Amino acid sequence: MQLEDLAAVHLIEQEVMETSWSENQIRSECEYVEGVQLVAEAEGKVCGYVFLRWCGPESELMRIGVALSKRELGIGGALVDKGLILLAGENVEQCCLEVRASNVSAQQFYLGKGFFHQGMRPKYYRNPVEAAVLMQKNVIKGLGGGCENTSRN
Repeated sequence: MQLEDLAAVHLIEQEVMETSWSENQIRSECEYVEGVQLVAEAEGKVCGYVFLRWCGPESELMRIGVALSKRELGIGGALVDKGLILLAGENVEQCCLEVRASNVSAQQFYLGKGFFHQGMRPKYYRNPVEAAVLMQKNVIKGLGGGCENTSRN
């Protein structure tokens, strides 16, 4: 991701997120040193993004979005896969994330990418108040595109 992608990422963020980040929040994430910030393009236009951060052997998938018109094409999966490969190169061993309890389609997506349920955080989200489902994936350098598939469903 480059700073010139900021406006396009912000438009997607507003389109797909219940509570969207501001352009300044996206810019800050883009400048985060121990992070991976990727965009996907289709027909020369940004159509998706992912932000991941790491600290030592642990990482977190902070945000992912794909334009509604480009969903179901594998773009989100490709972004996650590439991000995890890059994290494996930084000797990251685990990646975690939070997702709204009501967002079953996102949970299914993450299960399909090898994440597993780790727990819950009650009342984590606001507007509306809702629990977060905690998910995790083991990242193994040099295995299966950089990641261990731990999905057992």
